[in-house]
Amino acid sequence: MGTRSRWLIDKSEATSSTGMVSAMQPHAAEAGAEMLRKGGNAIDAAIATVFAIGVVEPYMSGLGGISFLVYRDASSGETVCLDGSTILPRAMRPELFELLGEDQRSGMYGWRATKGNAAEEGWLTPAVPGMPGMAAEAHRRWGKLAWDEVLAPAIRLAEEGFEVDHYFTSMTAVSYRKLQKVDEARKTFSNADGAPLAPAMGSPGDLLKQPDLARTLRLIARDGVDVIYTLFP
Repeated sequence: MGTRSRWLIDKSEATSSTGMVSAMQPHAAEAGAEMLRKGGNAIDAAIATVFAIGVVEPYMSGLGGISFLVYRDASSGETVCLDGSTILPRAMRPELFELLGEDQRSGMYGWRATKGNAAEEGWLTPAVPGMPGMAAEAHRRWGKLAWDEVLAPAIRLAEEGFEVDHYFTSMTAVSYRKLQKVDEARKTFSNADGAPLAPAMGSPGDLLKQPDLARTLRLIARDGVDVIYTLFP
């Protein structure tokens, strides 16, 4: 009997005696760790991390998404939960989404498909984002560093760019057809020849720069999250 090799993925252990930030993407974790080094607290680190995640993992998170936070005060023992889920715009109506047959399904949850895929693609799809408001409320209650300082790492990553990894490229490839339908998405997440941004393969990987996102983050850092919610009257 022969044997078959196994693909083993391993990581070294991270340790700390003072504080630690955990995130799937290293750049996002580093954004939070930067806040701790500057004298910030856990909330500053968490907010910096969540905004950075929206830059480096746009396929998972972002300004238009949801977020939840559980905060425990060590001195009082009090635990508080902040709900950053979304709500629908006031003018949203069921008749805007024509359901197709029961056997036609769409999206990651396999819900009833809609005509023109309106519930999954296009201007009708976004709900009112909860993440920015939740982060701002957490900072108002418990943050230590200045708001613009906490958003600085995310702005830097969006403006200067970062080298994409294999996971980023695979996730972009999964959504390739959808991204090609929108000019700005195609320009942002593809090379000039239309090929997906590629990770390092013997040479440096492609950089993802998101100048429009950087400008939005700068506005939020300067004026607060209300600049987002004015888009949803």
